[in-house]
Amino acid sequence: MRLNFSFLIVIVFFAPGSLLAQCDFYEDYSSSAGWTQVGSEVEILNGKVYFLNGAKCREFQKRLNAPLGTTLDEEYCWQVQFEFTPTAVGVKNNLPYSGHLILGLTAGTNDIHFDCIDPPCTGHPKGYQDGITVNYSAQNPPTGELFFHIVVRDSGAEYQSPHIVSLPLGTTHFVKLEKSQAGKVTLSVYSNSSFTNHVTGSPVVLNYPGSVNGLSHVQHGNIIRGELRRQLTGTLDNLCIDWLGLNLVDSLKLPNDTSLCDGKNLMIDIGMGSDYSYSWNTGINDSIITINQPGTYFATVQKGCASSTDTIVVTQRKSDPIGLPNDTVLCPGEVLSLNIGQGSNASYLWNTGSSDSILTVSQPGIYIANVGNPCSVSDTIQVLYKEPLTPQIQDTSFCLSAIKRISYANMNASFLWNTGETTNSISPIETGWYFVEVTNECETFVDSAYVELIDCPECHVFIPNSFTPGNDGINDFFGPVTNCDQLKYTLKIYNRWGNLVADLNETTGDWDGMYEGKYLQPAVFTYQFEYIIPGMIPIKRDLINGIVTIIR
Repeated sequence: MRLNFSFLIVIVFFAPGSLLAQCDFYEDYSSSAGWTQVGSEVEILNGKVYFLNGAKCREFQKRLNAPLGTTLDEEYCWQVQFEFTPTAVGVKNNLPYSGHLILGLTAGTNDIHFDCIDPPCTGHPKGYQDGITVNYSAQNPPTGELFFHIVVRDSGAEYQSPHIVSLPLGTTHFVKLEKSQAGKVTLSVYSNSSFTNHVTGSPVVLNYPGSVNGLSHVQHGNIIRGELRRQLTGTLDNLCIDWLGLNLVDSLKLPNDTSLCDGKNLMIDIGMGSDYSYSWNTGINDSIITINQPGTYFATVQKGCASSTDTIVVTQRKSDPIGLPNDTVLCPGEVLSLNIGQGSNASYLWNTGSSDSILTVSQPGIYIANVGNPCSVSDTIQVLYKEPLTPQIQDTSFCLSAIKRISYANMNASFLWNTGETTNSISPIETGWYFVEVTNECETFVDSAYVELIDCPECHVFIPNSFTPGNDGINDFFGPVTNCDQLKYTLKIYNRWGNLVADLNETTGDWDGMYEGKYLQPAVFTYQFEYIIPGMIPIKRDLINGIVTIIR
């Protein structure tokens, strides 16, 4: 019999809590191509699997099978979802009804297994291929319980799960089979197309100690060879298989490759929940990493046996240096143009507040430029201005006996006096005009002064070192002795404990040796004598520290 049918196996990516009842198809199973029909009464019409009457006596392998298009090994994670609507089950001679394989992922095209529990046996050996099946069964229907369960065979042993109670016949069940890690498979049955409302007993988790490898086919139909009539009338629709389980449903997505500026960090958070584990090729086992060095970074998130890996390449980002000139000195009135332009994509900021790429400097100061292109770099220049040359020497008079010099203080210049000297200061030797030509890198300036040399009288100041107070007319007073009419002074006298006992000047007269109305006893006293003779050219001034002794 040639069957015209359509059946679809697909790769889909499921978002948790939003599974869809209708598939988007990856491979085209909408025709009979690729499917093998073994026996009768299981067929595909219009994209649905129809179970009709089940297995009759001595008729075997009432199945459909087709290749998956890939091979699922134990380390794979995968998920299957479909709709199943049982409409009737039957019984013969009140013997137990065993059920049908409504979905099998197996390692071959023969039966997942069989048990010869219904004598007389057919003589076929027991099957040993690996497989994971979803079975719909009953205990002596139509009055017995109808249920779903999982069966796993790992070529040497068989494992069966607890039961999930079926809804009434004619009700569509929404079924999900999921292998989320090695050695574990979960069956869930829902009453709604959004796969959210579990029926009684759902889900069930089957932990099996072996391994199931090389699953290559999907099958539907009878799972037992025997003599009893197995009846099942129903349909299976919208089968979706996500067999690329090595990738997570919520795949990891790192940021795009990027570059870092000097001193900057990049923090990446790949957190997807506490039920995920995280690892980086740097050895960090955390969802958050802070990157401050260039390199290639691999991150892996894992949930059960599913994992997802992504890569980001971080390079070192360099900006062109600003290249301001060295610190400089400008002449009065001179301006300096500083150009830090690096193209239209750069941003600029000076410490003056200007955001232009060109700054015109006309005042002394420190100028700081910041350029972002794309990293921020800065540079600094100090601009000084030469002070303009101004008059510094003045007309003056000197005594012939005095040390006399006239000076121009600007040392960052060259000098030429009318005497031929080239230092900044000279000693006039005669009355007359003195000229100096001062030159620096900005200008030349001529300064002049008239110097008069005068024959001044000698002026002497003498301080005695002892006196004999007592009002006997002999050496009764202490003070300066001078021939200078214009002497101005202060004379402070201290005892040995540092107490001020006399404070004199040119208007108070000399010290009589008294303190607080009494003559002091013989002792040694210190003094500080500061004087000035304004009439001398140049003015003479001095500070003298000494001692004086009172003698009786």
